Amino acid sequence: MSVRAFSQGGAVERGDYVEPAGDRRSAARVPLRALVLGGGGILGAAYEIGALAALEERRGSGSIYRDFDIFVGTSAGAFVAALLAQGIAVRDLFDGFRSGGDLSLDQRDVYRIDWKRFLGGARSLAAGLARSVVEELRRGRRPSLVRLFLRAQDLLPAGFIRLDGLEVALCRIFARRGVSNRFADLSKALFVPALDIERTERIVFGEPEESEPTICQAVAASCALPRFFGPVRVGRRLLVDGAIGGSVNVDIALEKGATHVLVINPIVPLCSGSDGSRGSDHCRSMSKAGLGQVLDQCLKIEHEAGLRSALEVAHMRSPEATLLLLEPARRAMFSEGPMDYDARARVLDLGYSATALKLAGAAALFDGFFGNPALCEGHMRRTSPTR
Repeated sequence: MSVRAFSQGGAVERGDYVEPAGDRRSAARVPLRALVLGGGGILGAAYEIGALAALEERRGSGSIYRDFDIFVGTSAGAFVAALLAQGIAVRDLFDGFRSGGDLSLDQRDVYRIDWKRFLGGARSLAAGLARSVVEELRRGRRPSLVRLFLRAQDLLPAGFIRLDGLEVALCRIFARRGVSNRFADLSKALFVPALDIERTERIVFGEPEESEPTICQAVAASCALPRFFGPVRVGRRLLVDGAIGGSVNVDIALEKGATHVLVINPIVPLCSGSDGSRGSDHCRSMSKAGLGQVLDQCLKIEHEAGLRSALEVAHMRSPEATLLLLEPARRAMFSEGPMDYDARARVLDLGYSATALKLAGAAALFDGFFGNPALCEGHMRRTSPTR
């Protein structure tokens, strides 16, 4: 488990921590705490729930809802944040993800194939490739597999899996728990970002101008991960995953006045290739990996770069704020793809055990984050980096 802290008044980075320097200009401010949850598919949600279960176990039942004022959830993190902002205990989520019950997600809720789109795409692909071959022959050229492959990408639909199942499942959970599906009804602030791919701009559900769509609609839009799901239309907007570009959207929490922000990022590259944290054999095995594994690794590297950049920018723009980042150690990162439903129990346990271990080793850091800010700062000065 990696923990990073960005704190008041300028910083000098040391491994997993960024030490504060200078005076604490916001010492008199009333703390406003935000929980920011990143994306990562079904396994990203499982890791976050496991990590939060360990934190809630340390601080007491219901503490996540009690301790945080602002919830920001992106992609899979939007699903988790939407439930936490309603006061649902993390332990209930943990048990639901593992064993079922009213908080569980059935595999059919996550993987609902759009057969009409699938079959229509297959017909369009076959017809389009046939036309391409005929055109190549008419021009006196031998049909090129490379050109046909590139052409095929344009003929396929944007996604074969529908997200309305996830939307219905979340609404079903809300109904069973007797909680609202409207942003305006929440006692806590909830923000769910998504990307408008036509206007190429981020929108944030939960903002006054974007509070009309339901929470379920917002979560489905934020979860529309390309490769798996097609874009989701909400009103006149065509939306995809809010994590596109590698951001966990920590800036939303800071813009809302958060003084203390806990970011949980469940996705890191499998190995660095420099420190051999998972062993050089594992790193070399990527050369034999299939297309899906290579693409996943590249997306994780891109995500990591975007996240680091976003945190640095956030620190420069809000130097008075304290940021903590929790994420898996690279040597412990799960190797399954983000949508591997069958691995969710193992990743739940991974998130729980890694976070429990970190809480035991850096108790003062976390207690300071939730209680005495001076304790948090003093602990960061004394603690040597760990991974």
